[in-house]
Amino acid sequence: MNKPTTPPFLPPPDHHWIPTEDGSWTIFSDRFQEAAHSTHGAIAETKLRFLKGCCIRKRWLADPSHDFSIFEVGYGLGIGAIETFHLWLLLDTQTPVNFVSCEIDENLILWTKNHLVEIYGDFYPPEVFELLHYLQRDASGLFYESHYRQQFKLKIFVNDILMHQDFVYNNFFYERT
Repeated sequence: MNKPTTPPFLPPPDHHWIPTEDGSWTIFSDRFQEAAHSTHGAIAETKLRFLKGCCIRKRWLADPSHDFSIFEVGYGLGIGAIETFHLWLLLDTQTPVNFVSCEIDENLILWTKNHLVEIYGDFYPPEVFELLHYLQRDASGLFYESHYRQQFKLKIFVNDILMHQDFVYNNFFYERT
């Protein structure tokens, strides 16, 4: 694939652009020394690892009345939320979804709200970006939230979510019994 043209606007502060193999762009954080997505493709990674990996389509269609909750560690450029919302719209489901994410860099949340359509507008129809258009900080200042028809809800916790916890249990790689 030819190297795509760099987006015509600056990346978030302390980040730089990285082209990915699927033609989408991601950012590299100079502060954390890591990319927000795989260089194989920001969108491709989300589809393979999260949507397909968690059997989202199959589970939504099998039990459309179930309230589904998704927790994403690291909002980044918001592709997890946007790709999940896009699938939800394509399936034309009434399945209630609560998508919760956390992001240590509040400036990144605000930056994506203002620029995501410019970066990924060629990949998604305009209605997908409505979810971010209405993103607002709550009164407590702990998170941003938005919703689409009260059925698909997005909540992004701000800053280091771990600093508000005494203990964190994490077992992502357990074997199911």
